[in-house]
Amino acid sequence: SGAKKKKATPKQHTKQHNNSRKARRGKNTKEHIEQKEAVKQEDHMARHSAMLTKLHEEMQPRLKRIKMRLNALDLERQPPKQKRQRKGKKDTRRNAECQPSLPYPG
Repeated sequence: SGAKKKKATPKQHTKQHNNSRKARRGKNTKEHIEQKEAVKQEDHMARHSAMLTKLHEEMQPRLKRIKMRLNALDLERQPPKQKRQRKGKKDTRRNAECQPSLPYPG
């Protein structure tokens, strides 16, 4: 007599969403973005390499003439620098070779 009927809410009639599917979708989107960025970077590197190759091809004759002109000057070249040894560092292998090995007393 006094029983109230529950009205159906719109949520009960809609399809339930799978939360794990949403999470995967976001992950795939992130991976997809990373792949796009990697492709963009590879494309950028290829274009950059092509530009440098073209520049090098255009400059090669001019650089060759400059190099030949400098070599023709017959300049006196300085000898390469000698490496200096560090004073504070000890080489244990060299010290071990210089010292004779003594038999163990025993």
